[in-house]
Parts: sequence; C-alpha cells; structure tokens
Amino acid sequence: MRRAWWIRRVAVAPLAAFVIPTHHYETHGEAVAGRDRREAQIGASAGIDLAPFLPHTLVSCRYALASAERQHGFSSVRSNIDLDGEYAVTRLVSARGLGSWQVAHKGPTIPELEADDWLGHDRFIVSTYFDAGAGVSLALRRNVDVNAVWMRTVSGSRGAHAARMLSVGVTVGFGSTSDGFSIFTPSSDH
Repeated sequence: MRRAWWIRRVAVAPLAAFVIPTHHYETHGEAVAGRDRREAQIGASAGIDLAPFLPHTLVSCRYALASAERQHGFSSVRSNIDLDGEYAVTRLVSARGLGSWQVAHKGPTIPELEADDWLGHDRFIVSTYFDAGAGVSLALRRNVDVNAVWMRTVSGSRGAHAARMLSVGVTVGFGSTSDGFSIFTPSSDH
C-alpha cells in the first residue's frame, strides 16, 4: 500500500518495508528458496508526467536502502534504484523501458564466504549489478491492465549472477482514480 503526495507536477510516495521469512529455508549452494533473513527497507518513489516536453510520456524512479539481519557475522546493506519510462503508443497500449541497479554497501567477499560457508553463500552474498529491460501494457478497462516485461543483467560484479526474467501480470486499481498520471487527457484524444 502506498500514499502519494503531490509536489507540483511530481508525485512522491515514501516507502518502508519489512521482510520476515515465513519458513527456515534450507540452503545449499545455488539451490536457495529464500534467504531466511529478516530485512528492513526505507526509501521513496517519485514520478512525473512529461507531457509539456514529451507528450504521452511518464517517468518514475524508486530508491530503497535495505539492511538485512547479521548472520554468521556477515552484514548485508545495499541500495536499489529503479528507473521506469513509459510511452503511450495508443489509448490502450503503452511501451516501457526499465533500468534496475543494485549497489552493495556491506556484505561478505567471495574469499570470506569460501573460508566460512560456501555452501550457504547465496544467503549472504550482496551483489552489485545493473539490469535493463522493456515491456508492454494493454489496458483492458479503466482500472485493469495486462502487462509483460523482459529484463536481463547487463553488467554485474561482486558475485552477481546473470539473470533473465520474463514477468507477466495484471494490475487492478481499486477505489477512486486520480487522473494525475493519465497519459491521454481528453484534450489530447485524436
């Protein structure tokens, strides 16, 4: 759940998140169902309608600082930065470009993990990487969208695994709608 505030043409939504594992996940090398670590995140999201400069275009970004509980003497602190640009091709179809950075601030090095707990390394490792991708959304109704996004790791260091991801989802809006981020306004319908 989020609460957004408007600062002129920019919507800002602070965030606070807590991750509490539901199980004590058994880990062994690369076979990790979960990290079995409590985690806290703080940050904010912001978005702006670029209509005065680029019609039918939105840009949003999110920053979060995450810290996980210390385990086996290893701390885990990282920053996550996400950038998302969306262009409405038509009233029903929009295209997206995405970038996602994770920057490791504190975490064990590979030699430390090899010496201490290599079989459980995926629970402790804090990677630095950059993922990029593209996607498309289709508006089925005013409050229902279907979307698909493809992302892959472009660069990584400090123990990052190369990733490829296809995400398909449905977004459903509840309650009243705010046309603050309506890419197509009544005056721009053609």
